[in-house]
Amino acid sequence: MVYILFVEDEFGDSTVEALEDIGHLVLFYQDGRSAYNDVKDGLRYDLALIDFSLTDFNGEAVMRMSKETNPRIPVISLSTYYIKSKYSDVHLTKPILPSELIEIINLHLQKV
Repeated sequence: MVYILFVEDEFGDSTVEALEDIGHLVLFYQDGRSAYNDVKDGLRYDLALIDFSLTDFNGEAVMRMSKETNPRIPVISLSTYYIKSKYSDVHLTKPILPSELIEIINLHLQKV
């Protein structure tokens, strides 16, 4: 089973459902600060999917904490703009089809 950290404050439900439908366990956070603190405290996951523009907290800070605590774990950033963080392995511009997202996630999981 693959554990995916997913931090998204707006449109996460359909993505969570699509990932769970193919057998992944999604650790879903709508609150960036809680995700940041849990990652800092040792949360374990196989891949991170993080919205760059969170309303309550800087998504890049969550990405940075992920890379500092789990440097080998792939980080995929999401945004409605093309803003690639130096802490993300790949950036996806929203909206993205669930099938495309799953393909990219699977590609990065093969590298772990």
